[in-house]
Amino acid sequence: MFWLLSRSLSPAPPRQIDMTTGAVDGASHQFALKYQALLKANGVALGLLPSNGSVQNLERLRSDTPAGFVQSVLNTQPKDGPTGEPVSETDDALRSLGVVG
Repeated sequence: MFWLLSRSLSPAPPRQIDMTTGAVDGASHQFALKYQALLKANGVALGLLPSNGSVQNLERLRSDTPAGFVQSVLNTQPKDGPTGEPVSETDDALRSLGVVG
């Protein structure tokens, strides 16, 4: 009974996600292809969304795409939000899994 209840209360992880990658002939897209193969081996389908680069990737990440590659210097916050109020560091929902230097 507990097992059935726990399965219905905690949602399963997604089996399909999208990633914004950059140009098809670029390094970011090539890295994404490797992620795609790794995730496929573990039962997760990774949809690749080629883009014009990091600026478009950042726009997509801020809207609805759950994963992607962005140059870290692009993820800077404005001093003021749309209402003129200061923007705090916790306002931006984007999170980094790693940085390559």
